[in-house]
Amino acid sequence: MTRNVLPETPLGRPANPEARAHRKAQILAGAQRCFIRKGFHAATTAEISSEAGVSVANMYQYFPTKDDLIRAMIQADLAEDLDLVRL
Repeated sequence: MTRNVLPETPLGRPANPEARAHRKAQILAGAQRCFIRKGFHAATTAEISSEAGVSVANMYQYFPTKDDLIRAMIQADLAEDLDLVRL
């Protein structure tokens, strides 16, 4: 009996850094709108993902928790502030 052995290849499609950055920004923008409207604690991950136009599972690939979302928002805000100070 002959077995077909396929060469090992990575699972899934290759990461596209530009597409990942765009999706991350899309999720952060949706989260920001939800947090402004409902507050951090009242906004649910389902609402955030819906606002961002992604699935909850997709959002979790980028931000496992709401705390991770708020941290990323703070880091982005601080980076903008640093850019202004450097001018």
